[in-house]
Amino acid sequence: MKKIYSKILVTAALVASTTMFSSCELLGNMSNMVVISGTGVVNHEATVEMESTLQLSCTEKISGMNGVVWKSDDESIAKVDPRSGVVTPVAPGRVRIIVYTDTDIVPQSDFDFVFITVVGKSLGVIDDGLDQSEAD
Repeated sequence: MKKIYSKILVTAALVASTTMFSSCELLGNMSNMVVISGTGVVNHEATVEMESTLQLSCTEKISGMNGVVWKSDDESIAKVDPRSGVVTPVAPGRVRIIVYTDTDIVPQSDFDFVFITVVGKSLGVIDDGLDQSEAD
Protein backbone atom coordinates (compact mmCIF):
# COMPACT_ATOMS: atom_id res chain seq x y z
CA MET A 1 0.00 0.00 0.00
CA LYS A 2 2.89 2.35 0.79
CA LYS A 3 4.29 1.83 -2.72
CA ILE A 4 0.97 2.87 -4.32
CA TYR A 5 0.76 6.03 -2.21
CA SER A 6 4.39 6.77 -2.98
CA LYS A 7 3.79 6.46 -6.74
CA ILE A 8 0.66 8.62 -6.53
CA LEU A 9 2.55 11.25 -4.55
CA VAL A 10 5.47 11.31 -7.03
CA THR A 11 3.06 11.55 -10.00
CA ALA A 12 1.13 14.40 -8.34
CA ALA A 13 4.37 16.27 -7.64
CA LEU A 14 5.49 15.90 -11.26
CA VAL A 15 2.14 17.13 -12.60
CA ALA A 16 2.14 20.09 -10.19
CA SER A 17 5.71 21.12 -11.03
CA THR A 18 5.11 20.80 -14.79
CA THR A 19 2.00 22.95 -14.54
CA MET A 20 3.73 25.52 -12.35
CA PHE A 21 6.83 25.88 -14.53
CA SER A 22 5.04 25.79 -17.89
CA SER A 23 3.31 29.07 -16.99
CA CYS A 24 6.58 30.73 -16.01
CA GLU A 25 7.59 33.05 -18.85
CA LEU A 26 11.32 32.79 -18.22
CA LEU A 27 11.44 29.00 -18.08
CA GLY A 28 8.78 28.46 -20.73
CA ASN A 29 10.40 30.76 -23.29
CA MET A 30 14.16 30.81 -22.73
CA SER A 31 14.90 31.89 -26.30
CA ASN A 32 13.14 35.24 -25.85
CA MET A 33 14.87 36.89 -22.91
CA VAL A 34 15.37 39.92 -25.13
CA VAL A 35 12.78 41.12 -27.67
CA ILE A 36 13.30 43.74 -30.41
CA SER A 37 10.79 46.52 -30.94
CA GLY A 38 10.72 49.86 -32.69
CA THR A 39 8.65 51.99 -35.01
CA GLY A 40 7.54 49.84 -37.93
CA VAL A 41 8.86 46.53 -36.55
CA VAL A 42 6.20 43.84 -37.13
CA ASN A 43 6.85 40.08 -37.05
CA HIS A 44 10.64 40.51 -37.11
CA GLU A 45 10.45 42.77 -40.22
CA ALA A 46 10.91 46.51 -40.81
CA THR A 47 11.64 48.87 -43.69
CA VAL A 48 13.88 51.92 -43.72
CA GLU A 49 14.51 54.43 -46.51
CA MET A 50 17.94 55.53 -47.66
CA GLU A 51 19.04 58.84 -46.13
CA SER A 52 17.09 58.14 -42.92
CA THR A 53 17.65 56.03 -39.82
CA LEU A 54 15.65 53.54 -37.80
CA GLN A 55 15.81 53.40 -34.01
CA LEU A 56 15.52 49.85 -32.72
CA SER A 57 14.99 49.08 -29.08
CA CYS A 58 14.55 45.94 -27.04
CA THR A 59 12.98 44.68 -23.87
CA GLU A 60 15.12 42.67 -21.50
CA LYS A 61 13.00 40.10 -19.70
CA ILE A 62 15.45 39.05 -16.97
CA SER A 63 17.36 40.98 -14.36
CA GLY A 64 21.12 40.92 -14.16
CA MET A 65 21.74 42.06 -17.72
CA ASN A 66 24.40 44.68 -18.37
CA GLY A 67 22.69 45.70 -21.58
CA VAL A 68 22.72 44.44 -25.11
CA VAL A 69 24.97 44.48 -28.17
CA TRP A 70 23.58 45.14 -31.67
CA LYS A 71 25.16 43.67 -34.83
CA SER A 72 24.46 43.77 -38.57
CA ASP A 73 24.90 40.64 -40.68
CA ASP A 74 25.85 42.77 -43.71
CA GLU A 75 27.26 46.27 -43.17
CA SER A 76 27.26 46.89 -46.93
CA ILE A 77 23.44 47.14 -46.68
CA ALA A 78 22.93 48.64 -43.19
CA LYS A 79 25.07 49.45 -40.18
CA VAL A 80 23.82 49.43 -36.60
CA ASP A 81 25.32 51.21 -33.63
CA PRO A 82 26.38 48.41 -31.25
CA ARG A 83 25.08 50.17 -28.12
CA SER A 84 22.20 52.44 -29.25
CA GLY A 85 20.47 50.25 -31.87
CA VAL A 86 20.29 53.02 -34.49
CA VAL A 87 20.22 51.48 -37.98
CA THR A 88 21.83 53.51 -40.80
CA PRO A 89 21.13 52.32 -44.36
CA VAL A 90 24.09 52.01 -46.73
CA ALA A 91 22.52 50.48 -49.88
CA PRO A 92 19.15 49.00 -50.91
CA GLY A 93 18.72 45.37 -49.90
CA ARG A 94 17.75 43.14 -47.00
CA VAL A 95 19.82 42.55 -43.86
CA ARG A 96 19.39 40.85 -40.51
CA ILE A 97 20.07 42.93 -37.41
CA ILE A 98 20.71 40.91 -34.24
CA VAL A 99 20.65 42.00 -30.60
CA TYR A 100 22.54 39.90 -28.05
CA THR A 101 22.19 39.97 -24.29
CA ASP A 102 25.25 40.99 -22.31
CA THR A 103 25.39 39.33 -18.90
CA ASP A 104 28.16 38.70 -16.40
CA ILE A 105 27.52 34.96 -16.48
CA VAL A 106 27.25 34.24 -20.21
CA PRO A 107 28.05 37.11 -22.62
CA GLN A 108 25.86 37.05 -25.74
CA SER A 109 23.82 34.19 -24.31
CA ASP A 110 20.46 35.11 -25.85
CA PHE A 111 19.42 37.04 -28.91
CA ASP A 112 16.58 38.32 -31.06
CA PHE A 113 16.65 39.54 -34.65
CA VAL A 114 14.82 41.67 -37.17
CA PHE A 115 15.09 41.71 -40.96
CA ILE A 116 15.51 45.24 -42.30
CA THR A 117 14.64 46.04 -45.90
CA VAL A 118 16.46 49.13 -47.12
CA VAL A 119 14.65 50.94 -49.93
CA GLY A 120 15.51 53.97 -52.05
CA LYS A 121 14.05 57.26 -50.90
CA SER A 122 10.46 57.67 -52.06
CA LEU A 123 9.76 60.48 -54.50
CA GLY A 124 6.25 61.19 -53.27
CA VAL A 125 3.50 62.62 -55.48
CA ILE A 126 4.60 65.10 -58.10
CA ASP A 127 2.04 67.62 -59.32
CA ASP A 128 3.11 68.43 -62.86
CA GLY A 129 0.23 70.90 -63.39
CA LEU A 130 -0.92 69.20 -66.62
CA ASP A 131 -4.62 68.98 -67.34
CA GLN A 132 -5.23 65.24 -67.63
CA SER A 133 -8.81 65.69 -68.87
CA GLU A 134 -7.57 66.27 -72.45
CA ALA A 135 -5.08 63.38 -72.51
CA ASP A 136 -5.45 60.83 -75.32
